[in-house]
Amino acid sequence: MSKKRYSSFVSLNKFFKDVFSVEDDLDNSDIWKKYIFTKSFKEILNSIDFLFKSENFKKKSIILSGKYGVGKSHTLAVISHLLWDDIQTIEPIIENIKRDADIPGHTLAQFREDKKYFPVILSGKDSNEIYDERTFDFRLQIALEEALKKYGLFDKISEKSEFDLYHNWLKTQCENGESSVCLSLNSNLEKTGQFGSLEELMAALSDRDPSSLSIIKDLFTQWHLPQPYHIDSVGYYENVLKELQSKDKSIIGIVIYWDEFTTVFEHAGRSNNAKKLVVSNDRLR
Repeated sequence: MSKKRYSSFVSLNKFFKDVFSVEDDLDNSDIWKKYIFTKSFKEILNSIDFLFKSENFKKKSIILSGKYGVGKSHTLAVISHLLWDDIQTIEPIIENIKRDADIPGHTLAQFREDKKYFPVILSGKDSNEIYDERTFDFRLQIALEEALKKYGLFDKISEKSEFDLYHNWLKTQCENGESSVCLSLNSNLEKTGQFGSLEELMAALSDRDPSSLSIIKDLFTQWHLPQPYHIDSVGYYENVLKELQSKDKSIIGIVIYWDEFTTVFEHAGRSNNAKKLVVSNDRLR
């Protein structure tokens, strides 16, 4: 009598992964569309139903908690697609949610008939780059830029992040390399030891190196210089949203999805900056 193995009766889907990675799997439809809509997903939809009911709701932040491996990252990815993707590409999924999630599912389906949210995605990799309020702010700006590039909208939006604003200001000020501002900057950069020249600083700004933006902002404060048209993350997001809505009226807001967000507070706690980050988070809500 031949021995039977479990594999003779049961097999895993070829796209099965034991751990969902936002960085690697977010846009892999063979993976994220395999999500199983359980009772807990219905509860999550209930928790975020304010997104579907009014464009004038009070901004909220929601932390999705649970043990390792329960599907938090996968859920985050699925929601980002459900609230943004072309409705025709996710219509079968929406129909399943209507069936399995009852009223919350129908509320979502009705919302997606003519509305959507622009998604900005951050992951644990971003969390590891944050140490204080300033790096928190910079990382949010970088994430929005990356989202705009991903969906082919970056060149269509005139509003720019602080990285571009300072880069363009430096480029204008130092075109001939002999202006007093340019000479003073080069002198001070040599003292910092981080960037050997103005050219290196500008290249770092283009590469979105947070330390480059910190240095130039500190120098502006030190010299009491009027900053170039200044905007923080909140203003940047608000102005970008206005431009997005002028191009597509179905976009009613921006939703920030941050995987492994609690890591941010772990990093901040080591440098006693957790309370400051809570204030920054409240401003974005």
